[in-house]
Amino acid sequence: MPSYIEDNYIKTFVIIEFKDNQYRVTLKSIKLIDNLHDINFNERIVTDIEQIVLKKDHTVFRANFFNKPSKVLDFTFQKITDFNKMVNYGDRW
Repeated sequence: MPSYIEDNYIKTFVIIEFKDNQYRVTLKSIKLIDNLHDINFNERIVTDIEQIVLKKDHTVFRANFFNKPSKVLDFTFQKITDFNKMVNYGDRW
């Protein structure tokens, strides 16, 4: 497992769209937040994921990204955005 997956928290902007009993989840602005150093959370190093997984002026994925890293990220994001188990609360928020 690459260290940038294991050694960082992930922060992202999430868009969830519903249409015809289906949903689509889009992740934008994925940031990696340093998890190794014992410092205040607001002082941690923040890195755009593009700096690590893309090359050639951020236009091409690095070949190794499609091995474990993309599969781990995909699995994790699918687990936290599974709406098949959604409960209908009606008007109760």
